[in-house]
Amino acid sequence: VYKAVTEENINVIGYTAWSYLDNYEWGSFEPRFGLYYVNFTSQTGTKDYVSAKPTELERIPRRAAKWFSKLAKTKCIPTASNAVVASAPSATSSNGGLSTWSVVGIVAVAVVVVGAAVAGIRAYNSRRGSHGERRPLL
Repeated sequence: VYKAVTEENINVIGYTAWSYLDNYEWGSFEPRFGLYYVNFTSQTGTKDYVSAKPTELERIPRRAAKWFSKLAKTKCIPTASNAVVASAPSATSSNGGLSTWSVVGIVAVAVVVVGAAVAGIRAYNSRRGSHGERRPLL
């Protein structure tokens, strides 16, 4: 997004992440492209991955999660000089990952960002006239 705005001069009016968590997509848990790495192990859940204990699915924020968090908080695209770099979780971490409130907060921010983008698009379209006015008469 930063490159699109600064180098390509693209007018970006909204941004959202593809996936907040790694998930079972494309028939496996690979590739991993979520904002948060989910620690799926060979011992996680049942053989068909239907159920898992909550303690088996540690969520570890990636650098992109830190970047997206800064974007949501400041409403500005973080530059290279003020980019946030994530540190790896320490083995002595007391909580072992994200709290429920952290995940709820991130989801709430995403809902607000998407809602604002939808409202902006609707406002833009309403200024252009009704759908029928844009249709050619031929």
